[in-house]
Amino acid sequence: MSKKDAIIERSTKIFYKFGLNKISMDELADQIGISKKTIYNNFGSKENLIEQIIFSSMQGILEEISRVFLNDTVTIIEKIHLAIKKLYEHYTNLEIPTRVDPNAARIIFSPECVFINGQIKQIIQNLAVKAQDTGIIKKTINVELIPFVFLNSIRGLATWDTPDNLTFTKVELLKYSIDIILDGILTPDAMKEYLNSN
Repeated sequence: MSKKDAIIERSTKIFYKFGLNKISMDELADQIGISKKTIYNNFGSKENLIEQIIFSSMQGILEEISRVFLNDTVTIIEKIHLAIKKLYEHYTNLEIPTRVDPNAARIIFSPECVFINGQIKQIIQNLAVKAQDTGIIKKTINVELIPFVFLNSIRGLATWDTPDNLTFTKVELLKYSIDIILDGILTPDAMKEYLNSN
């Protein structure tokens, strides 16, 4: 593993714990046990490091979802369950910057990010088409919209600041929201099978 990749891997764990924008470069260097100069020599700025972390994280989720989709030893319902689990693990672990962040638009709409997002959407759409062809998703559902519905819901809830007076966690709300979406698109038998697989 290169020094750059090692910094990304170690920094990701720290950012998972503290949040992308809640830790300074001094704190980060101290936490991962290297000099701030080494980080700057490899990335130039905190924003560039965050960008690389997000790309690396997205690439990881793309690889995991691809493995789920290509796994012929599990049913389509199990694939849906596993793919969704991987997506919300990704989005709830990593605090993706919101559009209020001045660097967010540059990262989210960069060619690399758009390309990886496009691949993730295509995998979800392929799974949705297969599910509809086998009678798991209702025929009235436009499967082309399914990737956008899931990704926008997951991303929105993962980056939502939960009010202090709520009695449930962000992850609980995320799971419930996904169940509601699935209840709307899956056939009754498929929904029953999905709930039993959770």
